[in-house]
This record gives sequence, structure tokens and C-alpha cells, in this order.
Amino acid sequence: MIRTTRAVSVCVLFVFLTLAFTFPMGQHLGSAVEDYQDALLNVWITAWDGHQLLADPLRLFDANIFYPYPRTLAFSEIILTNALVSLPINLATGNPVLGYNLALLLSFVLSGFGMYLLAYRLTRRSAAGLVAGVFYAFNAYKLSNLAQVQLLSLHWLPFMLIFLDSALKGPWGDHKGSPRQNAASRGGRLPELVSLLAEAWPPSRPALHFALYLVLQCLSSFYYAIFAALVAGLYILCFLLTSRAATSLLALARLPVPLALASLATLPFARPYF
Repeated sequence: MIRTTRAVSVCVLFVFLTLAFTFPMGQHLGSAVEDYQDALLNVWITAWDGHQLLADPLRLFDANIFYPYPRTLAFSEIILTNALVSLPINLATGNPVLGYNLALLLSFVLSGFGMYLLAYRLTRRSAAGLVAGVFYAFNAYKLSNLAQVQLLSLHWLPFMLIFLDSALKGPWGDHKGSPRQNAASRGGRLPELVSLLAEAWPPSRPALHFALYLVLQCLSSFYYAIFAALVAGLYILCFLLTSRAATSLLALARLPVPLALASLATLPFARPYF
């Protein structure tokens, strides 16, 4: 487990790196955006999301463009999690550009910090975490798409994988598992169905956090919802290939309920696109 002081230091480091890599954006947070096309569209989307969530959330997708067509917000990405981040700033300042830019910069900080935590969990090496975090947050792909905040919004993915790993392997990622997993792997005679149900309900805290970050990633960009599903699927496949059958079966039993909850939370926002 990473110490709080180290975590804060790493987070502060990524704040400074974000300001350096995006310079001079930090000097014009409330008055300028990356360009006058996609960036302005995304400022409007995040401002509309916040406004409509407070005014009439059941008609979120009936945006004030392209009248009389319905569900016009679905003509582009919803960018909902960025809108939630920028909403308090917009309410406090009345400046949607400031809220948008701060949410954009936060995506770099969380990308770097999240990947640092994931790499540190897998390697137990702080240097490996820093290298992974820097490359994940400040690669050429992200820095060349500053106007498309939906393409920058990959910052929930590392947190999703951290909690998926914890849900499957245990809090330390050491495959020690729960008592039921250990009993099953030693050939214990616990009734298999009862053991599976006991692992599935109630869902563990890491499994619920996995579902939460999966939803946050999906609602940041539906492009990346597909990638999140692929990455999670590949990770689960690797877990199955490297774990004993009894252990992996009981671990997998923890996922259906959180996945169902994530699907239910995402579906209302995905349906207008179809």
C-alpha cells in the first residue's frame, strides 16, 4: 500500500508536469481554449450538461440546438463526467471556459497519478510507476488532441484496472484470495453453488469501485467505453490463464453483480445514441 505522503507528492508532481506540458494554458484558464471549433463545442456540451442536470435531468439530451429535432445532444459525445467536474466551478464563477479547462487539466493529472498507482501495484517500484504515469499522461496522442477532451478522458481506466485487480486477487494483488478461494483451491468440500453465491453477494468493495470507475470511463467517452470493455476482458482472460481453476472461478463470481450495476447506470445515457 502506497504511503499518503508519497501519494500526495506524486500527485503534486503530476500537477506541475501538466502545467508544463500544456503551457501556456495555465495562464489563460478562464479566457482561452485550444481552438475555436471542437473545443468550443465541448465547452458548450459540458456547460449544457451541468445546466440541464439541475434544470430538467430527464430531458438531458434535448439540447438547445437543431430545433425541432429531439435528443440533439446525442449528435456528439455527452462528456458527462467532465461536466460533473466542471459544474461546481461553473456555478461558482459563471465561466464555463474556466470549468472546462480545469477539467481538461485534471484529466492529465489523474491519468498520470492513476497509472502510477496501477504500475506501483503491479511492480512495487515507484520509479516504474512514475515512468508509466508520465508516458500514459503525456504521450503524443494526448498532447496532439487537446481540443478533443473526450479523447483525453482516459484517466478513469487505470483506477478501473486497480480495483478489478483487487476484486480478483485481493487487496494486495498477491493471489491470496478469500478463505473460500483458498479452501476451494485446496480441494475443500464446500458446496460449489453456495460458495459461488457467497462470493457474488454482497459484492465486495473493490468490485463496486471497479463498477464505479467503469461507469465514469464510459460516461467520459463512449469511444473509450469500448476500449474499457476490451481491456477489462483481456485482463480477466490473463487472470484465468494464470490462476488455478477453483480460485479463478470463485473470483469471477464477484464480477456479475458489479457489471450488471455498471450496465444499468450507463444504459440510460447510451440509449439515445441508438
